Amino acid sequence: MNAIAWASDPSSGLIPIQPAVSLNWTDENAILRITLRGDLSIEDVTRLDSHVYEALAAEPRCKAVIFDVQNAGRVSPHLMQLRMKRGYPRNHRLEYICIAGEHRLLRLILILTYTSAAASIQFFRDADAAVSFVNKPL
Repeated sequence: MNAIAWASDPSSGLIPIQPAVSLNWTDENAILRITLRGDLSIEDVTRLDSHVYEALAAEPRCKAVIFDVQNAGRVSPHLMQLRMKRGYPRNHRLEYICIAGEHRLLRLILILTYTSAAASIQFFRDADAAVSFVNKPL
């Protein structure tokens, strides 16, 4: 399945980009949950960047993006030199970028990459806490 198929069809469920990265639309609030597992290369993050960009551009209902970095492993030492080439579309419904887990290098990379996309960046120990936070009643 390509990025457009899952971006336009949140009910399609879990979409593996490759073994280290998967994306999943959750519940009626259209939360994009991204799980990073194992070791990540520059190619992994570049591919992830493209998929997230397409998803945010194609899904106006997206309220939050949750990056689950709890099971991420080593990160390529060259990753800090990588600069994403485009800004993210300002989606007026997108309220949060949530980062779940304690992987400090990945947290920094995600902050630098996705800061322009949402109103705020939140940090959590696990992804379930992030989902609960996003779904809290106003």
